[in-house]
Amino acid sequence: MSDWRSVHLGEIARIEIGGTPARDQPRFWAHSQEGHAWASIADLTRKWISTTSETITDAGVRHSNTKPIPPGTLMMSFKLTIGRCAIAARLLYSNEAIASFFLDRASADTHWLYYALPPIASRAVIDVAIKGGTLNMSSLRRLRVALPPLAEQNLIAQILDTIDSAVSRSEQIVAKLKLVKQGLVHDLLTRGIDDNGELRDPDRHPEQFQDSPLGRIPKTWVATQLGGVVPRATYGGSEALTAGPGIPVLRMNNIRDGEAHLEDLKYSDHPCYRGLLLRDGDVLFNRTNSIEHVGRTGIWRGQIATASFASYLVKLDPDPARLRCEFLNRLLNWDIIQLQIRRYATPGVHQVNINPTNLRRTLVALPTSLEEQDRITQLLAAEDGRIRAEVTVLEKLRLLKQALMDDLLTGRVRVTPLLEGNA
Repeated sequence: MSDWRSVHLGEIARIEIGGTPARDQPRFWAHSQEGHAWASIADLTRKWISTTSETITDAGVRHSNTKPIPPGTLMMSFKLTIGRCAIAARLLYSNEAIASFFLDRASADTHWLYYALPPIASRAVIDVAIKGGTLNMSSLRRLRVALPPLAEQNLIAQILDTIDSAVSRSEQIVAKLKLVKQGLVHDLLTRGIDDNGELRDPDRHPEQFQDSPLGRIPKTWVATQLGGVVPRATYGGSEALTAGPGIPVLRMNNIRDGEAHLEDLKYSDHPCYRGLLLRDGDVLFNRTNSIEHVGRTGIWRGQIATASFASYLVKLDPDPARLRCEFLNRLLNWDIIQLQIRRYATPGVHQVNINPTNLRRTLVALPTSLEEQDRITQLLAAEDGRIRAEVTVLEKLRLLKQALMDDLLTGRVRVTPLLEGNA
């Protein structure tokens, strides 16, 4: 690394900071995208930024400290959320939490600095905080940058751009699969599937449907209060928990995405938890949480031999002759049912609560045939499998990207052999 230089950021870039027009002056703020794009931290979500959630007028530009940011300029947040970067794809402006970097093109490559600057800024935040300060224009200029030769910067940026594009493509695939699943859930839980494995069609075969308090449902389905098919709900234990040893105890943080997870378990040897041991297929409902998370439901799949559950969770026991546990779990995690459930939430000091009595008043529609319930849950499980497979690909790509950044941006691994090979 003898050809790398240690420089201050201010040696290779002129730094400008944006500003915010007065909020109480409507003439400074444009409607929709009519005015000038004006970036805040929330807009720095991708490498390139071309649109912003807010726009400002010519008067807003004149009567504030905001400054023009030409296309191709690197921007970085340095307040609140530190180190979030983007490159301007068009002329725009920004607020005072964003710095813009006008580089010496003979020394530094914008695309390389896009990757190099966030970890530098993150380390600086820790150092500055220890000394009791915050990042500002002066401290930004003093940031130390390990600067490779320009040709090496260009190649590093190309390599990281390639893996970044792969990450973005995988993210898009995951998002698309989740959207497909959302539509599939709605279709399956309102139309069901017939004996041939086909979705029922209310337009082509209206005779196969009936009116219900929940709208049109298949004639072979029934609309009922949840209590009609879930006769028993059992509260979790309320005795104190420890870091171990003892019986593993699930809490509300262990329920998400329709599953029970094992992270951050607590333990207890109290007899109450021994009387609440979970069995494979048990459905757990989160009765107390924030309004965003209350009502989460997950299914226990016997991941470990012995486990119990704590008081903010309720175990729901469906009538095995009428309702499968897997179908119950899918129903309660459906956004339509979640909205209905949250109407029963009663506020506490910092959280809300849904008691099992109110939960069992929830209206649901379900197939009377357990075989149809099974077919529906099997289709959704297959869709979950496709999503998990792509999420695994995405996670591997993100790890590869991080490893490449650690190696290439520190000089631990050099790209000079590639440069020499292209010479």
